[in-house]
Amino acid sequence: MKNNELTKKIIFFKIQNKTYGILLSAVREIIEANSISEVPIMPSSFAGLINLRGKIVSTYFLSKLLKRNSKLEKLIDHTKTCAVIIEVNKNLLGLIVDEVCEVLHVKNSEIQIIERIEQNQDLEFIQGLYKEGNEGLVPILDIEKVINFTTSFAQVS
Repeated sequence: MKNNELTKKIIFFKIQNKTYGILLSAVREIIEANSISEVPIMPSSFAGLINLRGKIVSTYFLSKLLKRNSKLEKLIDHTKTCAVIIEVNKNLLGLIVDEVCEVLHVKNSEIQIIERIEQNQDLEFIQGLYKEGNEGLVPILDIEKVINFTTSFAQVS
């Protein structure tokens, strides 16, 4: 890799055996997902609340936000399930993922931008695609758009 080639640090994680990534700069920390307090009468995407050193953090199932609810039962190792605490626009939000895999320095040239063929809200969350070995194309999520959608959804519901 050339020293002058721009790179991004991306954290990769799995949701129902599918790999996704987000920019590491948005991640504040990763914690076990066993301390979530459920809240009644909330949308199914809302996992609950986490007390993060005195700060209450709303937490969501990222799989449900990304509409990854499969009708097939997936074998998930819940011992690896964790909450990725992210910060965008000074707001903290927890995202439940099945497993955090790795952090990589990815060259900007290795991220392919998706051409918008049609207006598709689902594609709005995707910042680009990274080709990773046998995984194929890995979506890099635009976490700010996920948060904006999540917070506007929570206010409406």
